[in-house]
Amino acid sequence: MARHKHVINISEVEPKEIAVGDKFHHIVRGLGSSTGNLELGCSHFRVAPGKYAFPKHSHVRNEEALYILEGSGTLTLGDDEISVSAGDYAALPIGRHLPHKLVNTGDSDLVYLCLSTNHMPEVTEYPDSGKIGVLAGPDWNQLLVDFYAGTDVSDQYVLKFFNGGDDVNYFTGETDD
Repeated sequence: MARHKHVINISEVEPKEIAVGDKFHHIVRGLGSSTGNLELGCSHFRVAPGKYAFPKHSHVRNEEALYILEGSGTLTLGDDEISVSAGDYAALPIGRHLPHKLVNTGDSDLVYLCLSTNHMPEVTEYPDSGKIGVLAGPDWNQLLVDFYAGTDVSDQYVLKFFNGGDDVNYFTGETDD
């Protein structure tokens, strides 16, 4: 009997390896995007010791949650640092007061599921660098698929990051005077 299109085994999802600089390195498999989820994301992450997948950030619209499958790490959530290990579940609510980052502080791979709502548009804030991210477009999951594949998404999506220190008036550059 054939499998249902909304059911997939992790071995059937092609892994994408993302490495940037010395800190950021992970292997991700998009489970939600591979099974037709539109409003709910689920990705499987594998992060090597001493590395993390993403910089510290907060969300304006999308909640996330982590479920640790293997290994251990340190979750920064707001001003708190929390040790996490296999079997732990962490809620990452929206709000700039709760930026989060998960670092593999163990001596083996940290493996976890990240679940999230997929609302567009989204604004993210990066307190360590002062950046603001703006993400908008028709399909969050397709954006992630294309982004991880290295596809140019500029014709369908807004995916921009700005130095948050460049604060201007709403009408700046819009009037002739």
